[in-house]
Amino acid sequence: MAGRMRIATIIWKDAIGGAERSLCDLAAALDQSSFDMRFYYLSGVPGYFAKQIESFGFKTEFLNWKNGFDLIGRVRLIKKLKEFNPHVVHDHIIPPLTRPFIKFFIQRPVLATEHGSALQRSFGIGEKWRKHIERFDFGSCDFIAANSLASAEALRSVFHLSESKIKVVHLGIDLDQFIPDTDRQSNVEPLTIGFIGRIINAYKGVDYLPLVAKHLIDRYSFKFKMLIAGDGKDRKKVEKLCKDLEVNSHFVFLGWLEDVKSFLRKIDLLLVPSRLESLGLSALEALAMNIPVVAFGVQGLREILTDCPSGTLINPGDTNGMAEAIHYLRNNYVHIGSKGRDFVAEHFSNHKMARGYEAIYTNLSNRSKQI
Repeated sequence: MAGRMRIATIIWKDAIGGAERSLCDLAAALDQSSFDMRFYYLSGVPGYFAKQIESFGFKTEFLNWKNGFDLIGRVRLIKKLKEFNPHVVHDHIIPPLTRPFIKFFIQRPVLATEHGSALQRSFGIGEKWRKHIERFDFGSCDFIAANSLASAEALRSVFHLSESKIKVVHLGIDLDQFIPDTDRQSNVEPLTIGFIGRIINAYKGVDYLPLVAKHLIDRYSFKFKMLIAGDGKDRKKVEKLCKDLEVNSHFVFLGWLEDVKSFLRKIDLLLVPSRLESLGLSALEALAMNIPVVAFGVQGLREILTDCPSGTLINPGDTNGMAEAIHYLRNNYVHIGSKGRDFVAEHFSNHKMARGYEAIYTNLSNRSKQI
């Protein structure tokens, strides 16, 4: 496959998160006859997604940065990039001031994928210095792919970036990895309600879930349990709230899970109570398995669920409305949960995402040749 375009893809580490999962989805759908992609993890060790990426035939390298300010690590990265000699450098969530370093020493087009940090800054989340550093970093990019319309708008409003420099490329799901359970039944008890993500209340709104459970107990008679997959700095706060509201017997905290598919097979519906969400990858994964999703109507979740027949949007923060939606879904499960996969296949497949990135790679490479 001589003559393929070489793409260097860079991310901080192989963690359990949306950006890391999206790289795996991209690798599964990339046209390998035209593109040779190499994955560079700046820190950490090979994990679940890196191993999957390698199974698709790609090479991964781990550069062992000690921290985000590791100068020796940056030198090591530049050496590796020069050896690979990419046509385009594509980064996902990397430490501050890494992009200018790459741009100066590699002299190749730099594409950044924005996964939500701009949206956080638009809500005043994060240290003030980050906003200024990130604006400088984005200035080193030739192009920015926003993972949603909400992210694109935040990039423009927060960092005052040119419209011509931004393109929306929605994240996409590898449907081959998320196969629906044909034996799923309606009106089962206990109803298994799931949440998956970081337990950080400021973003993910996990502290709403005990309130939802309290409404279900007070208003409805059916049995249910809530499976919480994930971890984070607010886990103890949420567990305490469960005890204070006397709903803890309905909750099971599972911690971090690598295999999202196995978790989704255990639940009957997914809750996404986020206060802030650039897209909502877990919602797409659930829909791909024909699992109904109930979510607060914020930012990217509105984009993916407004027209989805298996998605229910609730006014942000309305825990009573979320409980009502759960009750309705339980009684109408068989009629609602069967259309999500078709919706994801049409609008949010990883093949659609890959074609979007391939078009950007080609455009950037051609533009570089003309300079």
